[in-house]
Amino acid sequence: MIQKLSLFLAAAILSIHASASLAQGYMGLQVGQADMNLDILSKLDTSTSVGVYGGYSINKYFAVELSYSDYGDEDVNYSGPGALGDPVAPRWTVSSDSLSFHGLIKAPFDDGLTLYAKAGWSMWDVELDVNDAPRDGYEDSSSNGTDFSYGLGVMFDASRHVSLRLDYTAVTTDKSSANISVGVQYNL
Repeated sequence: MIQKLSLFLAAAILSIHASASLAQGYMGLQVGQADMNLDILSKLDTSTSVGVYGGYSINKYFAVELSYSDYGDEDVNYSGPGALGDPVAPRWTVSSDSLSFHGLIKAPFDDGLTLYAKAGWSMWDVELDVNDAPRDGYEDSSSNGTDFSYGLGVMFDASRHVSLRLDYTAVTTDKSSANISVGVQYNL
């Protein structure tokens, strides 16, 4: 009985040690293009996004990740029919960002290529600043929330400590928003 218990404990300790040696932390930077579909500005195109992220690979198949993305400031000068059916609209500046937590499921290949899917939650914030209102009735506003987010990506291990990645992330608000980015990751 003691031998079996000792053998079981030794096996458990070795498996924990093996799992711990496969686990690793990582951090990275990313730059990309954000596409936000907003009720108030249907004419808003893409804007440049920048972000930072950090995560922990539990093993080669699963990871958890925390990221912050700034989707930039977009100046909109719109002279056509404006918000609320107005013939002249003000000049707006739209700013947005998000803080996200995702779980990743990874499919690694022997050549250093890894495909992944992710799902989680994003806390987002959008601010609309009215710069030059032609008349009363236009005012600054903001909106925020926490919504489900998901994504897909591909990662390539350039070296033991450096990986490159291409990432697509979408947030399911009442209007969808998406971000596609390239990043460089340092594996601890």
